[in-house]
Amino acid sequence: MYTPKKSTSQPRRSLNNNDNHSRNESFHLSFLDNIILKVNENNSINNIRNSSINITPTSPPSSRNNNNNNNNFHHHLLKSGDVIEFYGPACSGKTTILYHMILTTILPPRWTRSNNNSNTSSSIDLYGRGKGVIFFDLDGKFKIQRLYSMILHYIIQRISDTAKERGQTYKHESSSPPSPFFDDEEGKKKNHPTNTKNEVKNNNDMKLEWVPTENEIKTIARCSLNKLHIFEPPNSESLYATLLTLPEYIMECIQKEKYEFTFLMIDPINSFYWQDKVEELDQMINSDNNYNNNNNRWKQKNSYYYVQALKQVIQVTKVIIISTNGISSKKMMNNQNNQNNNNNQNNNNNNNNNNVIQSIPPELCYINIAPPVWQSFVKYRFALAKQPLPQYLINPEEVISIGGGGVGGGDDGNTQRKELSIQPWFYGRLITPPSCNEIFRFRISEGGIIDK
Repeated sequence: MYTPKKSTSQPRRSLNNNDNHSRNESFHLSFLDNIILKVNENNSINNIRNSSINITPTSPPSSRNNNNNNNNFHHHLLKSGDVIEFYGPACSGKTTILYHMILTTILPPRWTRSNNNSNTSSSIDLYGRGKGVIFFDLDGKFKIQRLYSMILHYIIQRISDTAKERGQTYKHESSSPPSPFFDDEEGKKKNHPTNTKNEVKNNNDMKLEWVPTENEIKTIARCSLNKLHIFEPPNSESLYATLLTLPEYIMECIQKEKYEFTFLMIDPINSFYWQDKVEELDQMINSDNNYNNNNNRWKQKNSYYYVQALKQVIQVTKVIIISTNGISSKKMMNNQNNQNNNNNQNNNNNNNNNNVIQSIPPELCYINIAPPVWQSFVKYRFALAKQPLPQYLINPEEVISIGGGGVGGGDDGNTQRKELSIQPWFYGRLITPPSCNEIFRFRISEGGIIDK
């Protein structure tokens, strides 16, 4: 855990020499990037449409200006200062998405063997950013071993893709990824036994020298993890105090480590809700105050402090904020019952829409109950849900998928259920802004998110 220290250096200043220029980023996940791209396209079209209303007949629109407006959204997906939220029930893929964004941020753009810099064929494009990430682990469930495993799988996949691009064959076999905490052979064998074989051959079955060794792959992953800064505040007061001192901490890291920070992640933002609510209830009991008024005041108060502190962080550091938010199981059950009742009514009236209704998890229609000050602070809000695993599959056609690529069909029902248990489908849609109603889906495997 990193403990921020109060800076004694110069007053706060922006990280960029020119504050008007912001960094542009993306999710590095096609199903999310495509959604944001469509939102930007809609906004660009609406802006052009609104601007054309004010144009007089004597002043025809400039084709050059229109082309610039049309192409603006292609230059960026996420901008500095954007606030993104993923919310949904437990095990809906929220944290795994954060892990994927972490690894694509902290990995370097390219790996090149240090003793052969002049030979371009010895380089491998990793498509990372080589930048830092601030991660607030509020529920204590961050798994460094899981992230490390995803980084190794990602690097190995990039090696395989590079080999295919060069017309070569890459073979990698591993029973279990090594741990980032053990360097000695005894520790690796005791805690994380491995049986790894790296082999790259050309068409003449001759080994090539450009592929990184197992130690080099682990070095890439471990050096990249140094750019991940994890905070574990125990309560809301500590979280708020850390956010207040975070700009100075980031400035010190940039001056010392010579890399910038792209994301500030909070997982989950509502972690201290019940802890603070109990303290608030104790105060209300002692003071005999009204419960409802104090409950609303508590949510507004804490959210207001968080938002103000995060706005200051954005102003100074130009980071992109990403948070996760959970939902209560009781509310989910109510939504599930309401959705089932609605489905039964729709089945009687609209038989043609049965597949669409059954394929949308009810959690994607969940209403966010966050305070207004936080809701207005978030720019993009995604709802996520895991497809429920059916207990029995008497008729395989009962399993409906989105986009025609699910588990339905003529295969054996038990086989399909087993596949779903190993690699279940996760669904999501953009809630805020409400300009794109498209539902996306993805899968999660041992190596991370399957973005296909």
